[in-house]
Amino acid sequence: MLDNCPFHALAREHPRTVCEMRLHLPRGVLDGLDDSGVQACLELSPGHCCVRLEPSPSASAPERS
Repeated sequence: MLDNCPFHALAREHPRTVCEMRLHLPRGVLDGLDDSGVQACLELSPGHCCVRLEPSPSASAPERS
């Protein structure tokens, strides 16, 4: 979880833009790692922007024979 926003001053005026930017930064890193089995997800609540790293749906799906 990315708890402390380094862009909090800017986020007060442009929360959607800043939160989306925070989401796409780890997504870009994960894309660069190729199939890491992890995805970045944005979890918003009033006054709080959180990016969580979770198993990707394809990583948690059981393999079919």
